[in-house]
Amino acid sequence: MAGILNWDLGDSSNNVNANSFSHTYSSPGIKCVSVYKGTASGPGNITYLDLSTNSLVGTLDISCLTNLASLYVHGNRKLTKIINPVSSTQFYQYDAFDCSLNGILDVSGMTGLGYTFDVKQNQNLTNVLNPSTNSPFSVYSVNNCNITGTLDLRPVKRLGGNFNASFNPSLNTILLPDSSAAFSYFYVHNCSLNGTLDCSSLTGLGGQFYTYNNRGLTKILNPVSTQSWNQYRVNNCNLTGVLDCSGLSRVGGNFEVYGNPNLTNVLLPDPSTSTTFSTAYFNDCSLKTFNFAKLRGTSISFSIENNEVSAFSNLDLSLGFNSFNVKKNRLIGTLDVSKFSSLIGFSADFNPQLNQVVMPPSVTYFSSWSCSSCNLLGPVDLSTFGYSIGGTINISYNPNLQRVIWPRWNGIDSFTGISVNVQNCSLNSASVDGIFSQMRAYWTGKTPGLGNSVVVNATGGGNAKPSADGSTNIAWFRTLWGIYGVYCDIQVK
Repeated sequence: MAGILNWDLGDSSNNVNANSFSHTYSSPGIKCVSVYKGTASGPGNITYLDLSTNSLVGTLDISCLTNLASLYVHGNRKLTKIINPVSSTQFYQYDAFDCSLNGILDVSGMTGLGYTFDVKQNQNLTNVLNPSTNSPFSVYSVNNCNITGTLDLRPVKRLGGNFNASFNPSLNTILLPDSSAAFSYFYVHNCSLNGTLDCSSLTGLGGQFYTYNNRGLTKILNPVSTQSWNQYRVNNCNLTGVLDCSGLSRVGGNFEVYGNPNLTNVLLPDPSTSTTFSTAYFNDCSLKTFNFAKLRGTSISFSIENNEVSAFSNLDLSLGFNSFNVKKNRLIGTLDVSKFSSLIGFSADFNPQLNQVVMPPSVTYFSSWSCSSCNLLGPVDLSTFGYSIGGTINISYNPNLQRVIWPRWNGIDSFTGISVNVQNCSLNSASVDGIFSQMRAYWTGKTPGLGNSVVVNATGGGNAKPSADGSTNIAWFRTLWGIYGVYCDIQVK
């Protein structure tokens, strides 16, 4: 600005001529600071004001600063109100976060407001009256306040960048503008949104999209967007019926819609060659099917636990899964995952009409395989596990299962424990013996480490007793592992 301001700092420093300075008061208490134009022509010359972390108290009146373009007042924990100018001046930075603003912040007269608007962490701030502005926004943050009822963003015509309205427990509705600006993230999680969140007008939406933990949110209207998405998290809401994401042509990364008990279907776009999924979580919904042709990735963690799926579409695709969880569904007959050669963990427990699982012909590494409380008829062939299945095998409570072909256990390190649970099955003697013969073949000539353990439960149901050879191998384990003080708990009939 042209000219020098004159300051009365409310103590002996009553004639300070400066535009930038620091001052330490010799005595505590609230001081009344007055600013005079000095050699400046007037307040209209002030374009930049930084009063951050200055212990401001009460109301800051900047209504006369009609050419102000940047305001920094963050960190003033006793600042309760800002009276803003009516101005069309392009505003680049409005920082008033971490204060004690209360009630409604009225910036409706600032038609040049844009770029960065950050008023987060004002826990008594109940709403913002936005201006009608064509300025672009790179940051709009009102998170961790007490925004109440409806936040109307329709006047903010170029909303984009980083938008954060999360953690406003009384926020029920957000009205969004028609904006093609690109988003890096859109956070509205942990509020009280209800009904429909209509994002269809935000054609630049992408990046990270969080609406999770809004228990009254029943519908999301997504846009048609070509932006890349690396997070789409709408879990733990009350989404109902169909969630249509088919217009998000480059959705991928972490896709999480779990915890929506009334969600019956998710429509995904045809997979893009430029995006891949890392996670795809659909637990605790009411999905009845899933089309694997809509996924792309080399290391996907997939979970659709506790749904109503009886069959899947396009399981014959060669997708890269590192974990595959389909527990607590209604799967019938045979589940064929023979194309998923990168599997590390597999869970299909509590599918009472599941009779057979077809595994890949070769699996490089495996850590867990669980298919308890089904109706497996066998044989269950785990012999294709190529490296190690140190971890857990749980096939318990399959009363008609008689035969299991066990893995070779070839690759267990000194920190790996083995747990095999075939309780309440009907394994024949050869299958019971096979647990221990394969383990002994691996451990012969090796010294178990303190991180190793063996836990086997082959009791109950129609399981056979081990043969004489099987009993010999069990005794060998108990003796060897006892010598080295390694945990060994083997229970058989």
